[in-house]
Amino acid sequence: MNAGDAYDIFASILTQRSWDQILEARSDHLAVQRTPQTRQVAQQYMATYSREITGLLQRMPRPLLLLLKTNDCLRSIDFALGEPVNTFVITARECSAALARERLRGAPGPLVRLAVAWERLQVEGRMLGFELLLWYRGFRARLRLGSRIKDAAPIMATELPPRPQHRAGGPADA
Repeated sequence: MNAGDAYDIFASILTQRSWDQILEARSDHLAVQRTPQTRQVAQQYMATYSREITGLLQRMPRPLLLLLKTNDCLRSIDFALGEPVNTFVITARECSAALARERLRGAPGPLVRLAVAWERLQVEGRMLGFELLLWYRGFRARLRLGSRIKDAAPIMATELPPRPQHRAGGPADA
């Protein structure tokens, strides 16, 4: 990837995070938060490290730059539509399909077709496994959130003022 000593900047470009945030131990430390503050921090990093970023991008292979740009465009679309999509899975599938077409174009024999089909099947299996893992993590997070809400419900109920008692002959008896 020709990142060399700029591996930290390359990782920051990929994740849109500072190097310190990348090294955090939390499991959700790379989740993208879209706030004005995070946008401002990213702009400050770009201004501070613009020379290093430019040098790194000049050394990278063009196909990798295309993938980075595709990833950036998909993130922008996600943000604009407000509907998160797993852009990494989409990109991996499309890259796998493009590589398969290239291999078949070079040597279209039956063994090559079988090998390419097997490789595509392996990639699809990995992507399915990745999507299932993400679904499971989201499901577990929703369960934890639900249990926190249930646990908080009695506390919230005790904070409410007592309900007024109806007197005999009042509107409740009518």
